[in-house]
Amino acid sequence: MKGWIYPSISSGETFTEGSDTYLVFSQRARGDAYFFSGRKTNCEVSILERTETTDDEGVVTVSWPPTTTDEPVCGEIVTSALRQTEPGLLDTTVRLYYIPSSVEVALLSRLVHEMTQKWAVDMGAIYDPIYLGARYKVDSIDDLILTGVKRLQCSNDERGD
Repeated sequence: MKGWIYPSISSGETFTEGSDTYLVFSQRARGDAYFFSGRKTNCEVSILERTETTDDEGVVTVSWPPTTTDEPVCGEIVTSALRQTEPGLLDTTVRLYYIPSSVEVALLSRLVHEMTQKWAVDMGAIYDPIYLGARYKVDSIDDLILTGVKRLQCSNDERGD
């Protein structure tokens, strides 16, 4: 997607036009406006960070509280054609997500892509009933490709906790 936007919107931010939301990848000044390049967001994700708490008796409890919920992002399935053109993909990567750099995410975070249980199971992913979507583990965070945008490489999250 390419077009014109107001100068107040910068790379890595989202804006809504009608019923569609777009993630801005880059922009250049052209007179009074900015020419931008971006993608239409196609999913919403929640980012969960693992935390451990220990009670008075030494029992460790693991939980996954969300740091971000319902964030509109651009997601794509890793296909064999994509593997041929992207030599930096990890062997375990099954999904790529482009998210704003302002979203806090760390390696080994849990990313939940909102979708139906049937769709998650059909894709071979574990369904998270709390956040209503497919669970993925963040294996790589690349913030050098696009200013203001992070590219996450994710694998199926088979951690039981």
